[in-house]
Amino acid sequence: MRKIAFYISGHGYGHATRCIEVIRQLLASDPDLFVYIKAHVPGWLFTLNLKERYHHIPEKCDVGAIQSNSYEVDKEATLEAYATYCRRLERWAQEEARWLKSQRISLVVADIPPVAFEAAYEAGIPGIGLTNFSWDWICEPYTE
Repeated sequence: MRKIAFYISGHGYGHATRCIEVIRQLLASDPDLFVYIKAHVPGWLFTLNLKERYHHIPEKCDVGAIQSNSYEVDKEATLEAYATYCRRLERWAQEEARWLKSQRISLVVADIPPVAFEAAYEAGIPGIGLTNFSWDWICEPYTE
């Protein structure tokens, strides 16, 4: 059985719902495919939309934006959280690369936690980004 890993941002459900549609199509087109999903998203979202051949691992894999409500971003807290994320990224990517190898993952797809791409590189497997923006593009105005 071929295995892929999806790393999905937990910031809102848009990332997960977009990936679920891709995962559904991949599973429908390949009966020998199994998908591991790493996302800090409630499991019911996957259970409701995916029926088989996947395993959800509810781990936070990125920062997203720190918000006090649906409309306001705490720019300072977001930048501080990303700084912390970046400080641990190398070690975290190495841990993830070991996990990818132990599960015999052949492809990483991500929307769009940076650790996914670093881990794929460390594991020597391809990584594909699935997104309509990147966090550096979102956070750039916060640094002004």
